[in-house]
Amino acid sequence: MRIDAAGVCWGPAGEDVLHDVSVAIGHGRTVGVVGPNGSGKSSLLRVLAGLRRPGRGVVRYDGDDVRRMSARRRALRVAFLDQAAGAATELSIEDVVGLGRLPHRGVGGLGAALGGFGGLRRRSGAGGLVGAGGLAGADGRERGRGGAAADREAIEEALDWTGLTGLRRMPWSAVSGGEQQRAHLARALAQRAECLILDEPTNHLDIEHQLEILQLVRGRSGVTNVIALHDLDLAARYCDDLIVLQDGRVQVVGPPAEVLTESLVRRVFHVQLERTTSSSGAPGLSLTLPVPPDRR
Repeated sequence: MRIDAAGVCWGPAGEDVLHDVSVAIGHGRTVGVVGPNGSGKSSLLRVLAGLRRPGRGVVRYDGDDVRRMSARRRALRVAFLDQAAGAATELSIEDVVGLGRLPHRGVGGLGAALGGFGGLRRRSGAGGLVGAGGLAGADGRERGRGGAAADREAIEEALDWTGLTGLRRMPWSAVSGGEQQRAHLARALAQRAECLILDEPTNHLDIEHQLEILQLVRGRSGVTNVIALHDLDLAARYCDDLIVLQDGRVQVVGPPAEVLTESLVRRVFHVQLERTTSSSGAPGLSLTLPVPPDRR
């Protein structure tokens, strides 16, 4: 899926935090959104996901205006992972992942599929929201067998991809923050949308799982990925293109090797950039604080 944003401005109470943002994200590309704190990364992702309506400008999916789409239609095309998607809940890990299937049911609860739990709680009885026959419908009845089979396949695949199969029955409150983050990503993967929009998906993850998750996201053929990241080295390794934001404005868009110049990194992030090469020949970035003039 292709995403185009043209002249987008957005901000709460009429005070824009995004200013005239225009970006084009090609089908199947993995695009990183980087910038310092307060630069507008999360706001841009929410606008691209259709969760915030621009005050000016337009966002289109394959040429279709997002403003004219229903919440369900958007959710079938875009899966969104919020930066702070945690919540108190009695759901199991498997049930949380199962929330990603809600858009395919044509029933309520889309808020859970669009980044949060939407106030849902585990249903009483064995199996909860995800029983042997599939997801329960809005009136408590199970879906038809064909739909249930698709749900089960998507959930099993997402649990396996994120290494959570062994934790599927664990209550949400009993697992670590990193495991909760992986469960939210599994929910987004189970949605099987054409595009993943992920706000800091590596939050709370150890180094091994950060690399595994980014490799997994990038490796899904034909899926468009838009990812906000703080780590410039990870962004450079796993993204095809970068959107650099500062003060709600796009500074530059392009491949990491062309975008992350010493002068841009110093101007936007206020650190010094040095390109490195590992013993295996893999390129990397070294970032350090600038040396004060009186210490040179």
